[in-house]
Amino acid sequence: MITHTDQKVLPYSQEQLYELVADVERYPEFLPWCRDAIIHQRQGNKLIAELKIGYKFFQEAYMSDITLMPTTAINVTYAKGPLKHLKNQWHFQSMTAKTCRVDFELEFELKSFFLQKATETVFTTIVCQMLDAFETRARLLYS
Repeated sequence: MITHTDQKVLPYSQEQLYELVADVERYPEFLPWCRDAIIHQRQGNKLIAELKIGYKFFQEAYMSDITLMPTTAINVTYAKGPLKHLKNQWHFQSMTAKTCRVDFELEFELKSFFLQKATETVFTTIVCQMLDAFETRARLLYS
């Protein structure tokens, strides 16, 4: 299993950063390799979403269960697709009215041993690019 944790203090409000991450349908507009994002079901603070990702020869779609805890956290777990395991957590904590600490955790494992090994070599780069994309999007929307 591959894991990554990160923590940043960003110059945006807790509400702004929460809304940015919770807006799953907009991910294809700014996330590298995200080709499509479809919400299949909404019930209260729970979503079932399908993300289609692609990079060169690798094209896949997977379903995830998303639990929204308004302004404080977003939890994502694997539902269906090429993954064996997925757990993604975002926690948002206001530091001041205009700054927020974001804690990010990601665990995942692919069903395919070959793809898992190939992904391990570029995983840190992929996650850093993804987190940078969220930060760039926040700058674009809120600065």
